[in-house]
Amino acid sequence: LFLATIEYHSARFSSRLAELKMNSAVPEQALFEAGRAFFNAIVAPEMLSLYRTIIAEAYRFPRIGTAVLREGHDKADNQVATYLESQHDAGRLKIKDSDVAAKQFLALVTGDLHRRVLLSPDFRPTKTEIDRHVRMAVSTFLYGVGRNPSAENKNT
Repeated sequence: LFLATIEYHSARFSSRLAELKMNSAVPEQALFEAGRAFFNAIVAPEMLSLYRTIIAEAYRFPRIGTAVLREGHDKADNQVATYLESQHDAGRLKIKDSDVAAKQFLALVTGDLHRRVLLSPDFRPTKTEIDRHVRMAVSTFLYGVGRNPSAENKNT
């Protein structure tokens, strides 16, 4: 029964993301919208409660963790990877491995803000804080944070 509950909530989580239409020709906008939806889904009160329970019980019941990965995170990763691949094929992005890139993008979106929400039950970020956090994740994912020394050496 517990596993069925986990699968149900994980499927609801992934269905929220599936409703997104990541077809924008502007990657920055599409990734922002997807990132915000993903973040809002993982900080929804029922998901936070569920996640806390999963973390506590996954060692004793490994199928729980596997179900969450399969029904939630893997589906989100696949949706973002499909979008990234389409943008690569259209020449808008240069992605070597869309599967890894999708996981990295969602990890940036999750980031420290999710950890703070998860570990501090009284902490609730504002919409402005969430938007800023997700925009920074999108920016870091698309543009990085610094210069590429090997690229600089090629120009000299």
